[in-house]
Amino acid sequence: MAEEITQNAIEIKHLSRKEKFRMVDALWADLLSEEELLESPTWHKKALQVQYMED
Repeated sequence: MAEEITQNAIEIKHLSRKEKFRMVDALWADLLSEEELLESPTWHKKALQVQYMED
């Protein structure tokens, strides 16, 4: 598995900037499709609350 990830990382370096952004978009879309499985850590909620209080 680690070897496969390393190989993929090497291949990513050869992509254009536009292709890399497309990959990021695809990853986000995939993660958001399982949004109910994502759990936000407590520190994140607190950081957001502080940010909104400052604005």
